[in-house]
Order: sequence, then structure tokens, then C-alpha cells
Amino acid sequence: MIRHSDLAMIRCELGGYLRGTLPYRFLPLMFAGIFLPVWTWNVAPLFAAVIWIVLIGLEPRINNIFYQSPMELEALSLYPADWKRIVLIKNVSTMFIGICALALVWVVSLYFSPDVDAAENLRGGILYLMTVCFPLLSLGNESSVRYPRRNTGAFPGGLYEAAWMSLSLLSVSIPYFLITGLMEIPWLCIPYAAAGAATWYFRSVVRTAAEITNRRNDIWIKTKTSSNS
Repeated sequence: MIRHSDLAMIRCELGGYLRGTLPYRFLPLMFAGIFLPVWTWNVAPLFAAVIWIVLIGLEPRINNIFYQSPMELEALSLYPADWKRIVLIKNVSTMFIGICALALVWVVSLYFSPDVDAAENLRGGILYLMTVCFPLLSLGNESSVRYPRRNTGAFPGGLYEAAWMSLSLLSVSIPYFLITGLMEIPWLCIPYAAAGAATWYFRSVVRTAAEITNRRNDIWIKTKTSSNS
């Protein structure tokens, strides 16, 4: 059941994202979204380039969920917190932001790629996103606990974060290309995505909440060390 406090936290997550500097990451990435699909040698469908761009832009929200601001985890720890609900709301907020960003980047990229079949590209993009979304969230939750960062996106760390996100996306994309390319059974993406969603909800969210509860002091020490290095 959705509580009033859940809606308030979702509004806070969305508002904090829009007020921060993270949306500006999409400005240079948007230019990449224009040029990638029109390369004479197409290495991937348009939707793959669009989803890659959006996920690079959202990397801090996926891989560093407890430090959208430098003192966020400490602020959340001031009072007793339902960490499972917090992890869930943060992941859902990221998915909502990602869908909005995908719509914007996809429309802009499609405008500069008029030869692309929009309907077919959209179907492929939905199936692809379904297969990579929940594995990436699961990997991101684990990274948020094991490699927390008070500050994100600063050069040269931002380049490393983008490269790591690209490798993560490449690894979780393998099942999609095996199902649709090798096996040629696209509908199998649906049960695969359902299994990924169940694993994310019943395992990743629960495990991340437990590790935050048990290892909060260790996480603070890690972030102090990383910010001083």
C-alpha cells in the first residue's frame, strides 16, 4: 500500500533531481544521441544508442542511490528508517525519471534519423529496456553499498563512472541479443524481464536494505576515505 510519506519522498526525489546539476549531464549526451544513429556504419539499433545515453546520464542515480547529495545518508539515518521502502522508492523514482528522459532523447534522435521505422524501433526499445532495467538496478544497488561516493560526476571520476556504466549495460544486454538475434524469439524477453523484476524486488531491494542497516558505519567510512583521496 502506498503511504502519504512515500508520495512525499517521491516528490522530494524528483524535485531534488531537477534542482541539482545531474540533468545537465544530458546536454553533451544529447549531441551524442544525434550523431550516433546517423553513423554510416550502424553498430546497433537506434534504441540501443538512446538507452545507452540515458543510462549514462542517470549513472549517479543508479550506482549511488544514497548520496544524491553529499550528506543524504546521514540525514536519512537521523531517525528510524524503513530502508527497504527507501531503496524501493529511490529505484522507482529513477525508473520514472529514466522513462521521461528516454522519451525526450528518443524523439530528438528520431528527428535526426528519419529513415528509422519508428514503430519497429519502439517495440525493440521496449523489449530491450525491459531486459536491462532490473539487472542494472540490482547492480546499482550493490554498487551503492560497496562503492558509495559523496560527490559524483567530477572529472576525471565522471569518465570512469561512464565507462563502468557502459560495461555494465553491455553485460546485461547479452541476454537480449541472444534471445532476439540468435534464438529469434523476441517474446521470451517478457518472461526474462519478469524474472529480472522478481529478483530485483525480492532479493536486491531486501539485501540492500539489510546491508544499509548492518553496515552503515562502514559506508560512512568509505565515503570519507573516497572524498579525502
